[in-house]
Amino acid sequence: MNRFTGKKIVVPWDYEEMSLESLLMALELTDSNDNIEVVHVVEFPKGVQPSAAIELCSEERQQELKEKFNEQLPDGVSGLNFTIISDFDNEHGVEIANFAAAREAGLIVIGSHGRKGLARLILGSVADKVVQHSRCPVLILRD
Repeated sequence: MNRFTGKKIVVPWDYEEMSLESLLMALELTDSNDNIEVVHVVEFPKGVQPSAAIELCSEERQQELKEKFNEQLPDGVSGLNFTIISDFDNEHGVEIANFAAAREAGLIVIGSHGRKGLARLILGSVADKVVQHSRCPVLILRD
């Protein structure tokens, strides 16, 4: 029995390879898929009219995102909780940390692209924000 058995594990999902790696790690750390909470934060593009954001949050768009998620899952993995958050105020990392706190998660497993220098300064790091705002341990996987 490991330390995270029976606890919720939050896995942020951005449809990139590191998301899948994070999910596979979370699956290794738990005894039940029911304990995994996958979360995708929809970004509200800066400078876009609020009326345009309606399409980003529509039920149709959310269904497309869920289908895309299910298509990326490895064979034999199913029944995962997948939540979509529409981000209009907070940065992604803050939204993920808040989501984990609301679910009383015992761990967040997140991938990092390992950006350095100017790219990190300009793009920031979602993983860093998660660590700064999380109330639970955060496992960061690097590519």
